[in-house]
This record gives sequence, C-alpha cells and structure tokens, in this order.
Amino acid sequence: MLTTVIHPNRRSTAFSYFVLVSHLFGDASGPYLIGLISDIIRHGSTLPKDQYHSLVSATYCCVALLLISAALYFVSSLTLVSDRMKFRREMGLDDMQSKPIRTSTDSLERIGTNDDVASSRL
Repeated sequence: MLTTVIHPNRRSTAFSYFVLVSHLFGDASGPYLIGLISDIIRHGSTLPKDQYHSLVSATYCCVALLLISAALYFVSSLTLVSDRMKFRREMGLDDMQSKPIRTSTDSLERIGTNDDVASSRL
C-alpha cells in the first residue's frame, strides 16, 4: 500500500523510513518492553512458576498490539482508493480513469510505453 501512493522518486526514502520506524518500535524495543511488563506483573517474585506466568502474560500484549495494527490497517485501506486517485491526478495519469488501476506498470504508463511492451517486460 505504501508504494502505490508515493511519488516514484521518493519511494525508496519512504520505504526506508517505514522499515526504520517498524524496527525501532518492534524488533529493537519489543523484547525490552515484554521483559518490563513481565517484571511489573511478577511483583518481584523469584519463583520460577511466577516468572513463567508473568512472561506468558506479558506476551499477550503482542496479540493485543497485533489486533490494533490489523484494525488500523483496515481503516487505512478505506482511504487507499481516494489516495490512489489523488496520486494519479498529481502524476498526470488522470486521463486513464476509465482503465483499471494497476500498480506494476504505472511508471511505464507515465513515460508513454504501450501495454504490449510493458507486459512483455514484466
């Protein structure tokens, strides 16, 4: 979804920011936050059973965050069509409104390559 609404000259930068932010909030900080939540749930108990149950309970936060991210994904998909049409207008592709929206050959259409040549390259 990200690449279909970003100007072709800015796609690599947008995607690199996307990967950076997702790794900062997910991969890098995730284990620390799960451990912190587990320690809060455990209340300082050193029993192995309590440590295990607090860690299992802390990992449920991942499931909750996954459900929230899925909901946000579906909400953002509601605006994708209008964002995509706005992008096509800004790129000068609005004369092709009658054609179905395709994401793989938009840059080829922009430079005037015909469909037969474009499909043979893919």
